[in-house]
Amino acid sequence: MLTEATHDLRQHNGPLRIGVLSDTHGEVSRRVMDELRGSEVIVHAGDVCGQQVLDELASISSRVIAVCGNNDPAFKYDRSPLPDLVHLKVPGGTVSVVHGHQFGHHTPSHDEMRDAYPSSRAIIYGHSHKQVHDVEASPSILNPGAAGSTRTNGGASCAILLADHQGDWAVSLFRES
Repeated sequence: MLTEATHDLRQHNGPLRIGVLSDTHGEVSRRVMDELRGSEVIVHAGDVCGQQVLDELASISSRVIAVCGNNDPAFKYDRSPLPDLVHLKVPGGTVSVVHGHQFGHHTPSHDEMRDAYPSSRAIIYGHSHKQVHDVEASPSILNPGAAGSTRTNGGASCAILLADHQGDWAVSLFRES
């Protein structure tokens, strides 16, 4: 059974900075932590692999939201179980967050995700460890890549989503060099 949660973040004053990461596999890169600093909300798209990762993220942001990845059921979390799906209500629309393994093992299907969450403005997922920002169709698709040291494809990575109260969104991608 799919578990889900909804978080309404529309009441935030000023632009909302959402730090996005995934696939830490028990460890967050120092450079990724530096990039996420200053985020009002941090979203982890699964394969957290340990409460210590969520605790570390909570040390730099008062709100950390995570979904369950295919490797997470083996771990115990303070808020167990992690939901399979999270909807974030932010200024300008809804962001749906899943790990992505539900949409294809090696290469999750963006078309299937768009079919599953057509009313979302954006979909965030992880699983592939490959950073992607697909704006070719709606909703847009964002994979922040791997933020730890496992299969980083050239360096740990993350993303920042800025949402303002006029409904404007901007995405910036970060990769260690």
